[in-house]
Amino acid sequence: MTDLLAKARATKLKRDDLCECQCGLKTNPGRRFVNGHNSVPGKKIAPEVRFWSKVDKEIGDGCWTWKGSTNQHGYGKIRDLPDLTGEVRSSYVCHRWAYEQLVGAIPDGKQLDHLCRNRACVNPDHLEPVTPAENVRRGNGAKLTAEQARSVRGSAERTAVLAERFGVCQSTIRYIRSGRRWINA
Repeated sequence: MTDLLAKARATKLKRDDLCECQCGLKTNPGRRFVNGHNSVPGKKIAPEVRFWSKVDKEIGDGCWTWKGSTNQHGYGKIRDLPDLTGEVRSSYVCHRWAYEQLVGAIPDGKQLDHLCRNRACVNPDHLEPVTPAENVRRGNGAKLTAEQARSVRGSAERTAVLAERFGVCQSTIRYIRSGRRWINA
């Protein structure tokens, strides 16, 4: 009786460790399928289908919100997707993959800026390739817009008056005027 119980346990453990699509691969504990496999024996879900199944396009603001896992900064992340060359990358930031698939390659030296300010958004219409400096200026921490920086640069008002009006320190106004900040504004 003990041998039968041990054999049953061994069989169950072995069966529980294997992907249910019968591909023969081992799964993580508590998982039924290997990532990207579905319930049809021997078939895998196409990477594009797996990606777009985790995107919610129904929100009224036009954002295509990523519903899968995110990184520590709030950007969607996904594993095992092919890049533009077809090479499978172990990890991808979702908005970059969506942009590359629907628009094309991101220009060298550029980053994608979320115009909607929603880091989970993967809608390419809400993404713009910009320089890293421009991306920082537009970020959540930026206190001035490009238009405000241009008005500071063209103003004859005292530094202290401008700093108070825009809610920044006087050194920020001096840096804008001297060209050390907001160079392209």
